[in-house]
Amino acid sequence: MTTKFFQANPDIVKPYALMDLDDTLFQTQRKIDAWDLPTTEAENLVCATVNKQGEPLSFMSQRQATFFNWLLLALI
Repeated sequence: MTTKFFQANPDIVKPYALMDLDDTLFQTQRKIDAWDLPTTEAENLVCATVNKQGEPLSFMSQRQATFFNWLLLALI
């Protein structure tokens, strides 16, 4: 017999996360270049949004992407 460790419960209150998105969760390449941060090397960036042509528009650092994924899991 398998024991369940967690069961969904509609009475559980889910957290809210309020924040400024721009520069907190992602930023444009122009700002990345201007800041010259060591955490934003091109090979470590994750595309966050694209424009109408499907070209990358804004990016997340690995730290921002990890935080965003954590938020997604906390809000599910």
